[in-house]
Amino acid sequence: MPITRASQWTLRSAASPGPSKSIAYRLLRQGGFISKIDNGLFGLLPNGQRVVDRLLSLIENELNAIGAQKVTFPILAPKKLWDKTKRWDSMGPELMTMQDRQAESFCLQPTAEEMCVDTLNQLGIIRKDALPILIYQSTEKFRDEAHARYGVVRAKQFLMNDLYSFDLNSEQAVNTYEKVSNAYDKIFKKYLKLKVYKIRADSGVHGGKLSHEYHIKNPLNQDEIVYCHTCQDGGSAKVEAPCPLHGSEKMSTIEIAHTFQLGTKYSTAFGLQLDSHPLEMCCFGIGVTRLMHGMVELLSPPSGQALRLPPIVAPFDVALIVHGKLKDSQFLGSVLSELTKRYQQILLDDRNETLGNRIRSLSLTGIPRYVILGGNTVKTIEKNEPTMELYVGWGMAQPGLELRAASLNCWALPQPWPIGSADRRFRLEKLADALLKGEYDVIGLQELWSEYDYLDLAERVQAAYPFSHYFHSGFTGSGVAVISKYPIVSTLMHRYSLNGFAHHIHRGDWFGGKVVGMVELEIGELRVNFYATHLHAEYNRLNDLYLPHRLAQSFELSQFVRHTSRGADFVILCGDMNMEPDDLGLRLLMSNTKLHDAWRIFNEGHGQVDTPTSERTSLVRRTGMTCDRPDNYYTSPLMRRECPDGKRIDYMFYKSGRMHGHLEDSGICFNKIPNEELNYSDHVGVYSVFHIHTENRHPSMIWEHELPLLKEVINIVRDGQKRAHRDRSIFIGLFVFLVVILIGSLVLDYIIPFMSLPLSILRFVITLLIAFCVWYGFLGLTMELKALKGTRQAMAQLLNE
Repeated sequence: MPITRASQWTLRSAASPGPSKSIAYRLLRQGGFISKIDNGLFGLLPNGQRVVDRLLSLIENELNAIGAQKVTFPILAPKKLWDKTKRWDSMGPELMTMQDRQAESFCLQPTAEEMCVDTLNQLGIIRKDALPILIYQSTEKFRDEAHARYGVVRAKQFLMNDLYSFDLNSEQAVNTYEKVSNAYDKIFKKYLKLKVYKIRADSGVHGGKLSHEYHIKNPLNQDEIVYCHTCQDGGSAKVEAPCPLHGSEKMSTIEIAHTFQLGTKYSTAFGLQLDSHPLEMCCFGIGVTRLMHGMVELLSPPSGQALRLPPIVAPFDVALIVHGKLKDSQFLGSVLSELTKRYQQILLDDRNETLGNRIRSLSLTGIPRYVILGGNTVKTIEKNEPTMELYVGWGMAQPGLELRAASLNCWALPQPWPIGSADRRFRLEKLADALLKGEYDVIGLQELWSEYDYLDLAERVQAAYPFSHYFHSGFTGSGVAVISKYPIVSTLMHRYSLNGFAHHIHRGDWFGGKVVGMVELEIGELRVNFYATHLHAEYNRLNDLYLPHRLAQSFELSQFVRHTSRGADFVILCGDMNMEPDDLGLRLLMSNTKLHDAWRIFNEGHGQVDTPTSERTSLVRRTGMTCDRPDNYYTSPLMRRECPDGKRIDYMFYKSGRMHGHLEDSGICFNKIPNEELNYSDHVGVYSVFHIHTENRHPSMIWEHELPLLKEVINIVRDGQKRAHRDRSIFIGLFVFLVVILIGSLVLDYIIPFMSLPLSILRFVITLLIAFCVWYGFLGLTMELKALKGTRQAMAQLLNE
């Protein structure tokens, strides 16, 4: 099978098409699918031609399977054929007409019922055992659009697959109509994986007894329908009333196919009959170029940064991105040999460009898979252990999708040791090497405090994780980031209103501005909400000054997830919660969001119950603990004595959304660095494997809060308010005391002038302390009090108090 080289292939347009309401129009122009000839006239470029060819192959194979036969009629039709059905005049100005040199009138056909019936009539007597007759063609059609726009959506010339059937009577015609309609359902739903809305429609100038349109959602307001999901029926919003029993959804759509039961209108006009009875006729049409545009508009992210198509009709099945040093290597030949056994259409990306530029340009082609032979492959070939990266693109979301998620607290304080994190640069480099294996689909990272560290890591792992996002917050940054194999189509961040104390400089939490960050992942038609967060540390479990703050963060986190996840198909929350499994804040979070603790569920299901009564307690704790583990190089001697098994404070939570999903595996990852005594971090990572069922989408669920938990948290937050009031009184009293001392030092200047210099230094220090007391006592603690008050009132509101 021939391999297409990207260096010789038109991947995308050199010029921008300019602003357009249609994302698909811009993408199809930029991606090298269509070229504009004139207003309403477009040519197919190589990428577009490949998509159309694969669409036609798919459609025609299904029509052949039900007994249809392919023909080709002229696109030019004489007026005398159309006069027989009186459609020459009824079509109006949209019918493109012309005259030849003999003054004979012709039209460029928008449809071919007359020509089809006339052709069968010329073949002579039709045998009864030959019925039903199904013939189809895939040809260009024409319409003089008054307002041609949006590329091939409303073009003057377009490609259509049209089928015509003939039966002896109306009962048999109904059977044929259902047979072809079922083939259409199979094409759209089974192969293209589209959510299609089939509605009753007006037959228009075609005439006939019954008509249906096939629509997909589209933001361009080309059509507007009302649809009852319970009855699976609907119609045009202009004429159809909502379903009286269940109600209907009103939506903007685009028509991609139309079917008609025409009756005997055309056969009577041409005298096409059997046993003196005119034959019953149906016609069916799929707008092929319009379907291509509609799929791109439906599946591509609103940002317009990537073009999406169903994998079965993408211009190539896989793109092989190869490093310059491997272009003529034997290893490349062996990889190509294996790929040709699995895929029909392969693009070899041999361009002399950076990996990032190549991935970005390939993202405009709709290719669903990239195999990358990059710098990591070059290194491993030298060690006789060649590896390569596989990026499975957006469109592989089939029933039974597997999603692998991971989380790691990187412990990457950028300051020099002992203030900062030991071996930070070395550990992050090794982490990048581990990530390049591509074992997970999406990863949440915490304590990546330096933006430089994030950018460096993102660049190193770009081959395996081309999509990433860093959440900026606070003075030092939030430390929270997400890297993903799948496109990130939107993001959202919430900074917690309480983040520790400003005067606890040695802790640093206040300056970090901890957050919960959400990314919306596009996995085919799925939308997965992936959250990453890092809550306030405990520091002293017996005297936890930060408990009210952490509980407030837990509540805000639960509310954020609760309100942003309602429309998601699947929900994952990960991060360093700084809480142990049975802590109040964690119970509040899980109760308020209905999230499940993946590690606990998986291990309880395998007989490893994380309770003191379990015979496997020690083993399970060592397996599930994520921080201060005895096998971690960075665990301090103190923590080895006080907490010999370590703590489980890093989590992966999940729940089904509009799609049902279940947990397949959960455990720890990113522990020891291979061939080193060091660990990737002072934490270990956690991972989970989920199986998402994609057959049916359900409405989002709303549930009630667990009131006893809220009451318990409110009491602790109220205690936090009392402590803040007390602290403010202390700082205000300290302020008054320092002002008195400052005034006293001025008096002492006159009494003991030889102490002027020491007193000046003292006044300078006192002034600094006074400024801090004013700032923190009046401003900082007031902000804390208001945040605690707001949290308590929000929880009280849920209690209807």
